[in-house]
Amino acid sequence: MWISLRRPPLRTMGETRLWYSFFAGVSGLFTYLRWRYKWILSFSTVLSTVFIILNIAKPEIHDQTLMPALQSGWFIPHVTVYMFSYSLLGCAFLIALFGLLRRKDTATSEMLNSADTLIYIGTAFLTFGMLSGAIWAKQAWGHFWNWDPKETWALITWLVYLLYMHLRIYRR
Repeated sequence: MWISLRRPPLRTMGETRLWYSFFAGVSGLFTYLRWRYKWILSFSTVLSTVFIILNIAKPEIHDQTLMPALQSGWFIPHVTVYMFSYSLLGCAFLIALFGLLRRKDTATSEMLNSADTLIYIGTAFLTFGMLSGAIWAKQAWGHFWNWDPKETWALITWLVYLLYMHLRIYRR
């Protein structure tokens, strides 16, 4: 798709869904290989399939031109790192929820520790995504931060995960 469009496939919602479906599978596989939760493979496969079916059911026209702001070299790492971090954080949420619903002390503790690890990694990628987005914004629009809704909610999400990490470390 990248070759046929002659640009990175990151412009439309459908292209973004494709990236997320890819990273959902990668995160599910990573989680399975690290902690052997077989159910996460099924869930990530179903989630990826849902996003692909959405793209088939609602195809979008893929315009080959990119607006000037999206032609920056920082655009690609910014978006792909965000998609990867969201998929890791989504896996962490599922593991934590599954662990809390099982109500077995040892399994819950192990699953919460797994979720914590995924949250630490996902938040690191989220941080890099925010920083690369700020550099891209400076290059594209002349400002590191503009307080638009996407930026503001990205900051709120990042702060919530930082708060969670601090509470887990200092108030187990």
